[in-house]
Order: sequence, then structure tokens, then C-alpha cells
Amino acid sequence: MIRAMTASDAGPAADLWLEASVRAHDFVADAFWRSNHPAMAGQLLPQSEGLVHLTDGRLDGFICWKDDFVLGLFVHPGSQRRGIGSALLEHLKQDRSRLSLHVYQQNPAALAFYESRGFVTSGRSTCPHTGCAEIVMEWTAG
Repeated sequence: MIRAMTASDAGPAADLWLEASVRAHDFVADAFWRSNHPAMAGQLLPQSEGLVHLTDGRLDGFICWKDDFVLGLFVHPGSQRRGIGSALLEHLKQDRSRLSLHVYQQNPAALAFYESRGFVTSGRSTCPHTGCAEIVMEWTAG
């Protein structure tokens, strides 16, 4: 089930973000992710728009955005490759004519995921928080 993210989802979503980030971004020190967990739970998630995916009442995925910029799409590592990320992204696309996002260059699985869902590379940047290279991607309806 997909529904709008509520304030009570911030804690569980931040916990999922931490677990998924540590696993998917092994090129960034675990300490970075752990040190940012309080800000994710207390500031970023509550201040952004979002959707959550629930299976049997358990939050196992979420997507959050600001305007047309996807801040993050995360699926619990044990629930990946079951269509949850795709469903969340497609749900968001229904209300948008364009989306953009950044993906770490060292995360080929995420790059392939977004490319297979219609996103194209539009530039490159450096993450100001980690110093890692990023790929800027965009999707346009139609």
C-alpha cells in the first residue's frame, strides 16, 4: 500500500534510510550516515513531501521530494527487487511532468534503476556533504 508520509513515519523512515544508505553506499563511512540520522528524522523528512510503502503495516519503502527534485528513494534492503521502488516512483510521476535527482556515481545499481525508468543523465556534480561524484538525472513526461 502507498500513502502520503505523515509525521509519525519520520522515525521509521529515517531508520530505513540509515540501513539502506549504509548498505548501498559502502564508499561513504558509516559514521557519516549515523551522524546524519537525527537530522533526517527530525528535519529533512518532516519538511519534505513524501510517500511511504507499507507491507503488512510495516514501512518498507519511501520517496521524498521538494518541488520537482527527488531527495531520496529508499527501500528496505530485505524488500528490494520486489517493485516497491518502482511503484513509489511511478506514483510520484503521475502528478509531475518532470523530475530530477542526484545519484552517486559509485552506485551503479541506482543509476541502472533510474535509467530503466526513463531518467537520463543531464550533468555531473559533487555532493557537498560527502565529496563524492554524483550524476544529475532528469525525467520528463511524454
